[in-house]
Amino acid sequence: MEEAVRCGFTADDFDDDTEVSVWACNAEPFLVFLNLQTQWRVVPGRLVGLDYTAIEPVLRLMAVEPGRWPALFDDLRAMEGAALKAFHVEKNSG
Repeated sequence: MEEAVRCGFTADDFDDDTEVSVWACNAEPFLVFLNLQTQWRVVPGRLVGLDYTAIEPVLRLMAVEPGRWPALFDDLRAMEGAALKAFHVEKNSG
């Protein structure tokens, strides 16, 4: 937790009671994104983005058909961008 605090997180950022709804068409990209949740590149006090070298092993472990990888990568980049924006807005406003 100490490292998380140094990166700007608080205990509230790890609330597991939050429910989210995911449309069926987004279920696979969302599950891939969740499986990458520990694969963020971080510099002191700031998230930079996902570690893209971790994506292929996760896709292989999840047995995702390689033909789906390009579309999933696009979806992951969209979620990554939204997550970074939300994190930076929340961090700067809090």
